[in-house]
Amino acid sequence: MANAMEENGKGLIIGLDPAPDLRVRPRDLHGRYRVIAKPSPEAVPEARDAAGGPFDFVLVDGLHQYTQVRRDIEGVLPHVADGAYVLFHDAFHYGVATAIREAVESNSNLHDCGYACRTARIHNDPVMPYNGFRLLRFATSRVADVEREVARIYAVEGEAPPPSGGTPWTTTSGTVAPSSRARGVRRGSPLTRNRRAELRASLRFFRFTLHSRWPRQRIPRRLFL
Repeated sequence: MANAMEENGKGLIIGLDPAPDLRVRPRDLHGRYRVIAKPSPEAVPEARDAAGGPFDFVLVDGLHQYTQVRRDIEGVLPHVADGAYVLFHDAFHYGVATAIREAVESNSNLHDCGYACRTARIHNDPVMPYNGFRLLRFATSRVADVEREVARIYAVEGEAPPPSGGTPWTTTSGTVAPSSRARGVRRGSPLTRNRRAELRASLRFFRFTLHSRWPRQRIPRRLFL
């Protein structure tokens, strides 16, 4: 992440650890990572001050106990931006999972994005499963608005976003056209020559878009680990 931020020319990672043991050469972090030798959640406000604003992304990987995870969640939520993501490690742990579930149930701005990893480690501990990344989104709206997200990226570049409707890829409402969905190829079915050409053209367009615009914007500006 530090390398990506350095390439983008912006971004900062703040870490909280009461006993840090960093085994990475400082020069490899490009000045993009700072560690505060204090515990969470007590030092979260200090971490926000060091970051210069609310966090776009938070990784919670602390003490795997229900009460501690609950305190971490309560401590960090006041310091995240609207639309921020909170990622939990070892979320198959029952204590971690219970704290997450209760937080989502009690906070209408927390939206459960589910498990990014579905492989639980069941032999690491005789009484408790481990592993599993679980992602939450903190936002006032339940569904992410693609036009709003894209508009912010174009604004950074000083450009106007393209219209969401009136193109072969979308309807006037901004949703994928039924004809686009109908052209999908079912698994196992042969591709026609025309369909292969369409897919190659789409892939070339995707590669151009990916390399020409998105890499400079897709990395969050402020991370809290």
